Amino acid sequence: MLLILSLGFVQASCPLKLEINQIQDKQEFEQEKLISVSQIEQFVQQSKGCLTLIELWASWCGPCRQIAPDVSKLQQSNPNLMVIQISSDSSAGAMSRFHKKHPPLSPAWRLESWSLEELGKTYSLFDASFPSRIPYFVLLDEHGTILLELTEPKDLSQIQLAINEHQSKSNP
Repeated sequence: MLLILSLGFVQASCPLKLEINQIQDKQEFEQEKLISVSQIEQFVQQSKGCLTLIELWASWCGPCRQIAPDVSKLQQSNPNLMVIQISSDSSAGAMSRFHKKHPPLSPAWRLESWSLEELGKTYSLFDASFPSRIPYFVLLDEHGTILLELTEPKDLSQIQLAINEHQSKSNP
């Protein structure tokens, strides 16, 4: 119920958020949804109209595991932020075990296969510069313009600052 309330504010021009908001059962978020690398760029297109944070992570990644609780807190404290978390785990089991400890607040997407070259090309389609390290975060404004890219952060304070700054410019 908290999830639905936190996603309650939906802008009509953000198709992906409308789709996510229609998921009523939180357990559906934990069910893995396989995607291709090219769908990352599609997510960016579908998220236009929303302030969006895309995270590339993996359950085997120490920094990803450490920052996971902070991602949830950031998402809960910024209800207008759409968070897209994409796992690069090679198996569903690894991601599922991770989600037992850190239940997702948005759908659980996992790349079905990937290479560093494919990821780099896909991220470059929306002017991001994938640094070949995770966790990797890209914060996009409502137009799909990058506000911030962050790799292996110790905390998410830079993301929160960028969100606050963007909101203050959008709502003077």
